[in-house]
Amino acid sequence: MKCVRNDLPHDLKRLEIEIFSDMHLGSKKCDYMAIQKRIERVKENEHVYAIILGDVLNNSTKTSVGDVYEEELTPMQQVKKSIMLFEPIKHKILGICSGNHERRSYKTEGIDLLYFLASEFGIADKYDYCSCLLFIRFGHSTRSAKTGKGSRQICYSLYMTHGDGQGGRTFGGKANGLHRRGQIVDADIVVTGHTQAPLSFRDCFYRIDYSNSCVNEKEQLFVNASATLKYEEYAELYGMKPSSTQSPVIVLHGTKKEMTVVM
Repeated sequence: MKCVRNDLPHDLKRLEIEIFSDMHLGSKKCDYMAIQKRIERVKENEHVYAIILGDVLNNSTKTSVGDVYEEELTPMQQVKKSIMLFEPIKHKILGICSGNHERRSYKTEGIDLLYFLASEFGIADKYDYCSCLLFIRFGHSTRSAKTGKGSRQICYSLYMTHGDGQGGRTFGGKANGLHRRGQIVDADIVVTGHTQAPLSFRDCFYRIDYSNSCVNEKEQLFVNASATLKYEEYAELYGMKPSSTQSPVIVLHGTKKEMTVVM
């Protein structure tokens, strides 16, 4: 886990985070138009930022489950394509982590493909092979409406990792797998991908406050990202149903700590 600090403008009153996950560049079923449309949204709106959650590349190899002969682009071409696509918004990427498709090359050749993407953009400090814990500061809350004294930025914590399929194929199983990640760190927001099921829910627990001998209520927001990928043949062969490609967007408020999700 890498801790990443993002200090954003004080005058932001609302922050939206687009989640780019499971795009599978190089696959014949990759929806490039949908990806480009979302990238343009980040580029054109000052309050919209992005996180990259892995499986950016399809990266089929001779030893992988995917069919190398069905790829439209070679792995190297996929890396170049990803750099070309995200270059216009490189300054608005809050964090990057790898997915299982990129890890294929790391396991067999020791090459960390998404590191090259982050390094090319000068944001290798915002990249981790496994996961990132983002601290996102922006906006301000004013304690005194009259004097303005005590003004400070709102800070959100966001734990992001690609995820896995250990919860099972049902929505309940996928939700359980996502919820399990919240036991790793008590971040405000927990974000995963991989299962290609757009979903979100909330949970709450009590955190012990030793200094004041009491407990404080802690609420967490859980979000699972969709894929930008049309229905593939291998999914049908293995009895998997099509998944919605409607992407969840995380919305954070800059005058009070409030977090929501819109589709």
